[in-house]
Amino acid sequence: MNNLVPSSQRSRRLRSLWQLMAYCFVPVVLCMGLALVYSHLTLNQMMVAVADSQQLSDEQAQRMEYMHEVRLPLYRRLRQLEVLVSRFDHEFELLVLDPERPDDQAIELRQQLADYLQALPQPASSANPQLNAWLLDSAGLVLDLVDELLETGGSNDRYRLYRNTLYPLSELRTGVMQAELEQETRNLAALETLNQTAERSRAGWEQLVSSFIQSERMTQALMVLIVVANILCWWILGRLLRKRLLTLADFAAAIAQGQLLKIPFISPDSTGQLALSLARTARRIRGLLKEARHQADEAQQARGEAEQLAFYDPLTGLANRRSFNYSLDQVLRSVQRERQLFALYYLDLDNFKYINDSLGHDAGDELLVSVAERLRGCLREGDVIARLGGDEFALLTRGGTREATELAQRILQRVSRPVELTGQSLVISCSIGIAFVRIDGDDASTLQKNADLALYKAKEQGRNNFQFFSPELHALSMHRMRMVLELRQAFDNKDFFIHYQPKFDLASGELSSMEALIRWSHEKEGVILPDDFIPLAEETGLISEIGVWVLRQVCADIRVLEQQGLQVPVAVNLSGRQLYDSDLALTVEGILNEYNVAPRWLELEVTETMLIDDIEASIGVLQQLRTLGVSIAIDDFGMGFSSLNYLKKLPIDVLKIDRCFVSQVPGGVKDCAIINTIVELAHRLELTVVAEGVETAEQRAYLQSIGCDVGQGFYLAQPVALSDLSSLISLSEEV
Repeated sequence: MNNLVPSSQRSRRLRSLWQLMAYCFVPVVLCMGLALVYSHLTLNQMMVAVADSQQLSDEQAQRMEYMHEVRLPLYRRLRQLEVLVSRFDHEFELLVLDPERPDDQAIELRQQLADYLQALPQPASSANPQLNAWLLDSAGLVLDLVDELLETGGSNDRYRLYRNTLYPLSELRTGVMQAELEQETRNLAALETLNQTAERSRAGWEQLVSSFIQSERMTQALMVLIVVANILCWWILGRLLRKRLLTLADFAAAIAQGQLLKIPFISPDSTGQLALSLARTARRIRGLLKEARHQADEAQQARGEAEQLAFYDPLTGLANRRSFNYSLDQVLRSVQRERQLFALYYLDLDNFKYINDSLGHDAGDELLVSVAERLRGCLREGDVIARLGGDEFALLTRGGTREATELAQRILQRVSRPVELTGQSLVISCSIGIAFVRIDGDDASTLQKNADLALYKAKEQGRNNFQFFSPELHALSMHRMRMVLELRQAFDNKDFFIHYQPKFDLASGELSSMEALIRWSHEKEGVILPDDFIPLAEETGLISEIGVWVLRQVCADIRVLEQQGLQVPVAVNLSGRQLYDSDLALTVEGILNEYNVAPRWLELEVTETMLIDDIEASIGVLQQLRTLGVSIAIDDFGMGFSSLNYLKKLPIDVLKIDRCFVSQVPGGVKDCAIINTIVELAHRLELTVVAEGVETAEQRAYLQSIGCDVGQGFYLAQPVALSDLSSLISLSEEV
């Protein structure tokens, strides 16, 4: 049949077929080329967007690392400094208010400050040299103040130091709080920057999704054109490309929503590389966002902990001194507007130190928690309670004298209930001082001072009671402060002198020994007895110097008496501070050698209450004194926590019966029984018995009848100067 078609016609048909094929395939080829070019451009844009997102992720990681390594450590150092300054201010105030308070907490605080300074990097190696230098200077300032506090011995000097450091400490706390606020502001700004960067990254992903969608639409249009061109192969290829682009679009949309999916496909072409880059970037962004949320949670938790430490006591959960002062200021302002009546209570536990020393600090903490719960149960809604430090609490309640009296009685009753500690049932008590707002003071400082004076009065009244502030307490406090100031001047001016009170053998009437009694010749108040100034000397630390002076003066007077032909033992009272001086025996030995006095002519008296503070240490010191040849006497026997077990261990020679028992004989049956028992016990232990406070002939006769060895009192002889001693002794012997 082909032979029937002319060759020219076949050639024309073949040419037409090639033309048809050209007309059909040229648009297809052009479309394919355009599609390839557009796909290449779109993929390049996507790679650029991925690179931008990668760069944003790196920036986020750098900022997060900077915030974690630089800003948060600085913020923690600021918080540590604020806590140390607050603790120092609190401890300093306690040391001023309570001169007997030991320096242990201040020494521990100084060690913490030194460790804090040791841990601070040098400004040159810090990311914020200026702030780090300020931290070094501020911490150094507080350390210097602690050193100066520890070097200052007297309560008066500490009080002046406290007044002089009020403004620097306040300015330092203000600086710490301002620096903390600035640092926190910077941390928040950095966190805000991270959030903005995350938003930019999210916007980039959304733009990337939009690009994918636009690319999808163009691809669909091209695919329609190719389908129109009836090229099945290109239609299949388009379908494959469309499927991958859809998958990538869904993958990008999921990443933009914060979801973490597995990579949709793996291939060596551009789409496979794009999918791999999207997967890596998604994981990194998710990790950064998780870290950012974790850092934000830590910052929030740190702020909460800082607020808890700043305003609440960590042991009892009560408000601390700072929070209580704020509440007191609020009450003072409201009282000025509304004319209401409020009462301020200062409360501390009686003999809390003995519980800490005997049962341990853990038991003491448990007791404080129990007391805090009991105090909460005594208060009404709206009342304020705080732990100021140690065993000291403060309350602020609404009401007048009647309400305050009822509340104080309720507190005393509940606190005195038995409490179980370390398997033991203990009964405790407390003392309370009360001052009224606007009546006893219009400002916080005056109110707190007056409430503390009332608390001090409650302690003097025998503890386990409450006292209201009165103007007389302020006058007594001012007088006491003036006496403290004049005491040092009196010692420097040698205004002290010694009187001697003879002691007589009750059987023979002969002079047995004497007791040296110190007196203070005051310019305005005349002669001041030791009961009025010795406690002040013990509080100020001057008692050690006064004690050494008394020993030296007594030894000098013993030499004078020896030259006059009178040789009897002379008793000298030791203070608690002297008793626990490790060099006491060496000091006594040196004074005896200096004045060439035989040790048998010196007798040292210690009270029973002094010994019980540390009985084992007391035995060691007394044994050293006995080795020298000095006699040892226990004064005020029967007034402390007498223990026969310790009495047999103590290296003593004399028991002195307290005057409170002697004053009731011979009429007091129980007192007579006690004195009889003491005399018999002392004689069985081969000890000499001295009765103090013999004021009548009946008392002397009774003591002589029961075999008491020595008597001492105004009936027998009054304390006199050394020059009047001979005549007084002669007169007493005649009596």
